[in-house]
Amino acid sequence: MAIWEYKDDTPEPTKDAVRSEQCIFCESPMHKILENEERPFFQGGKCWETTFVKTCPVCGWWNLCVDEVAAWNLKRYENIYGAHAHLKNFDLSDSSQPVEEVRSYLLAKYNERFTMHPRLFEETVASVFRDLGFSARVTAYQNDGGIDVVLDGPDDKLIGIQVKRYKNRIEVEHVRALTGALFIGGFTKGIFVTTPSFQSGASKAAKISTTRGLPIELIDAHKFFDALKITKRAGYTSYEDWKEAVGDIERRLIEHWMS
Repeated sequence: MAIWEYKDDTPEPTKDAVRSEQCIFCESPMHKILENEERPFFQGGKCWETTFVKTCPVCGWWNLCVDEVAAWNLKRYENIYGAHAHLKNFDLSDSSQPVEEVRSYLLAKYNERFTMHPRLFEETVASVFRDLGFSARVTAYQNDGGIDVVLDGPDDKLIGIQVKRYKNRIEVEHVRALTGALFIGGFTKGIFVTTPSFQSGASKAAKISTTRGLPIELIDAHKFFDALKITKRAGYTSYEDWKEAVGDIERRLIEHWMS
């Protein structure tokens, strides 16, 4: 996953991070892909070393935890260390960023959606709808008539999507403007996708348009995040997949701790 990296010179991770059962970015439950326990015996005592690797099924963050427990002379000693992925610096104001990486990044830091370049958000919305099974195309950035993305439906029906990257809640006037744009453009349905939420009046305007034969669906920040999760590419499903993607983490850990 291109948004994650691990470097030997990164700050030493905390025990809470390497042992976390919850993703520290999107707060999803972690999925365990490795639990390997070794029990070497020593004269006069025993030592247990257990290695865990867990990955986030939503955003792809991972952690590796090595838990060493030693019983020696009737005393118990424990040492915990490990590593975890670090999120790369990502400039969402740059409209040339790869859309697939943008989608993964938003799953990890969804609050960053407000910093996105408007064109990049439109491209991201179109990409999500393609993965939902639609044929989607982004309109011209200027003079688009209020429609940012067009979905080709069955029987030559057209669905028009308006995309707004705002911080404030969407007002009723925005939905009414979309209704007009849909009517003028000959669309049979409209979808309004935005980064915040909608005011109650906006929802009422959408319902009125729907009852009059021009349905409008409102997708706020929460619904769009759910769509991102649904269309997410398969993450690390096995230890072999994870290790192939991130390299020999255990070897570098040993080199780091022995240096």
